[in-house]
Amino acid sequence: MKKSIALLCSLLLAGCATAPMSLLEGQPYHRSNPNRFPVNIVAVNGHYSMQHSRQVYAGVNTIIVDAVSASSRRVASDAREKTLAFVVQPCTRYYLAMEFVRSLSLDWRLVVDHTEPVGGCNPQEEIEKSKRAGIPLADIVQSKGDMK
Repeated sequence: MKKSIALLCSLLLAGCATAPMSLLEGQPYHRSNPNRFPVNIVAVNGHYSMQHSRQVYAGVNTIIVDAVSASSRRVASDAREKTLAFVVQPCTRYYLAMEFVRSLSLDWRLVVDHTEPVGGCNPQEEIEKSKRAGIPLADIVQSKGDMK
């Protein structure tokens, strides 16, 4: 019985070790900016989910975001959902938001409202995980000293 519990625990811990440690959040970090609104992160690299926080691999990820406007303006229905290539740095949490292009426009763009490092994360291990997952690593900062 004790051996089976120990085996189960080791399998669970091994699963955590392979999960990516970069994160995408669909909520603005700075709530004081009246021109930024939440987005739904519909899919990452073809994996659909309703989670508000998404674990992603470092590298170039294809994301689908959906506009969630809390303003009195409505987003044009043909421009509500966007598919974008998004470069993710290892061990980083991104707070994403939508922002209208101009004050009276219905068109919007995705913006990074804030980034913060993920504690207890090793950037080199995250790059290796991305390589094993087949994620393109273009534009990835290789050394922590280069990160701004």
